[in-house]
Amino acid sequence: GLLATRPHAVEALGRASHFVFDKTGTLTEGRPALASTHPHGDLDPAGALALAATLAQASEHPLSRALVAAAGGSARTAAEAVENVPGGGLTAALAGRRVVLGSPAFVQQSLGITLPADPCADGDTPVLLADANGPIATFGLRDRLRPGAPQLIQGLKARGCRVTMLTGDAAAPAQAVARRLGIDEVEAGLSPAGKLARLEAFTAGGATVAMVGDGVNDAPVLAAATVSVAMGQGTALARSAADAIFLGSDLERLLAARDTGRRALAIIRENLAWALVWNIGVLPAAAGGWLSAWLAALGMSGSSLLVVLNALRVSGSDRVRRLTAEPRTAQAVVPASPAIPAPDRDTRGQAAAGTQSLHEDVTSNFERRESPKAR
Repeated sequence: GLLATRPHAVEALGRASHFVFDKTGTLTEGRPALASTHPHGDLDPAGALALAATLAQASEHPLSRALVAAAGGSARTAAEAVENVPGGGLTAALAGRRVVLGSPAFVQQSLGITLPADPCADGDTPVLLADANGPIATFGLRDRLRPGAPQLIQGLKARGCRVTMLTGDAAAPAQAVARRLGIDEVEAGLSPAGKLARLEAFTAGGATVAMVGDGVNDAPVLAAATVSVAMGQGTALARSAADAIFLGSDLERLLAARDTGRRALAIIRENLAWALVWNIGVLPAAAGGWLSAWLAALGMSGSSLLVVLNALRVSGSDRVRRLTAEPRTAQAVVPASPAIPAPDRDTRGQAAAGTQSLHEDVTSNFERRESPKAR
């Protein structure tokens, strides 16, 4: 269930001691649904939803798609000067006024307004719609855990790995997901640059860091990690920055991939040890004439065959075969991410919607990892 796109991916997964996860679309399915609408002004819920969908239709983020789907065929006014801010939300001009849709923190930063109390149910992700006059409506959205996510986290912790969640989500929904999964380290409300800074701090501490993500926001972190895995349903930018692509929907298979990597490393060490013993013990005897040529040649062929047969043990893991054969069902309902980033419009890895700084982050980190010096 894992497609390695760079040769060091399997080995690096086997060495990984610290796993870092995004939330929406990675630990969760990335298919949130609108759970509630809370108007703050004169607009009724249907009108507020239609206004939000006018902005959301310019983004490919799961929360945007959820709002557009919930609005259905509601009439929408034409939006102008739509701007996507990765990790934050969207802004646009509607009928001569500036309207902002996104996480509450992003809306407050963009408009300088006073935030209303969060009216959403516990664990729901709030998405705020507002203009310069104040909040217009808050939308509560819910998502589900990706199949195998609890088993993956438990398995990594049982193997002594450190697990961290880095998300642009607000603290409350991020903590709700962490509680369900048993993740102790959670850092919420992070921008793409904030995620990158945290990952670089982990690496500087001597950890071998594996990053798992799916979105445009995760691309700089995926490019900077020691080894990275992108979800197959994620954006093209994330997939191009990662070392491996996860093709399935059951996250526990990532645990099998790590076990396979560790098994491969152990067998490599065994083969190197055998080669060292052979070269030290047998080759001098053959070179000195104490061993006939035909017997030395036969021994060399047998040694090579032994190494190949030993290497084939990597594919003999019963656990790997079981995990790749067992389907899983969806887990409990959990909150989604509050950030509504830019759509990924360029399949060659350029950052979306004119976010040049994000593209430069991905490119610089990708080049740093690809250089022999960085390796």
